[in-house]
Amino acid sequence: MGFIKSGIKGLDNILKGGFKEKSSVLITGAPGTGKSILCLQYAYEGIKNNESVLFVATEEFKDSILDYAKTLGLNELLTSKNFYIIERTDTKSQIRTLTDPIKLVKQKKIKRLVFDSITFFDYLYFKNEIEYRTALLDFLAQMKEAGVTTLMTSQKNTLDIDKIKYPVQDFLFDGVIVLTRIRKGSSFERVIHITKMRGQDHSLDIFPISIGKGGIEIHNNELPFSLIEKDENSDFK
Repeated sequence: MGFIKSGIKGLDNILKGGFKEKSSVLITGAPGTGKSILCLQYAYEGIKNNESVLFVATEEFKDSILDYAKTLGLNELLTSKNFYIIERTDTKSQIRTLTDPIKLVKQKKIKRLVFDSITFFDYLYFKNEIEYRTALLDFLAQMKEAGVTTLMTSQKNTLDIDKIKYPVQDFLFDGVIVLTRIRKGSSFERVIHITKMRGQDHSLDIFPISIGKGGIEIHNNELPFSLIEKDENSDFK
């Protein structure tokens, strides 16, 4: 099994190759940390490689997604016939079935799938948590069997990376990537951390990121925060 490029500058280096083909990865973090941006870059990389990409937006409209892509300079997403979007239909309704995404994956031979966000599964009816997790696991297994590499987003309620809680369903995914912000003096710095990536070697450090034209860039050539802390506590200052 090979790797596919993430489309995020610096990420493939700390993943030591990119995302594993057919894997499922959860992108999680507090609001405003760049989750949707990362997913759009991932989709854009697929379009550049002539792959079919499906973007399922559970809380946004298609026009909003395309406007966001345009702002980032990901213009090929606006015109590509290989970029498919399933959107919420109006302000009062949500997508309430998996039928359309699964059908489109098979019909269009989708290679990259984005679910923004996992709250989609909250809109489906489940009797209990076990039923919820079973449905999610079954869906991820279907995507893997179809040859799809899946990214899904979720929201955390804290920026403190040491206090982030991971519900059981987070670990149904092959990988978990955390986006957050860390205080540096009187300001905050955006950072990324790979919490897990099943069956794949990867860096465990916390790296600074920036967001600009083109989206997220990971500054993996800069000193990671773990080494900065060691340096600050060194006896050889």
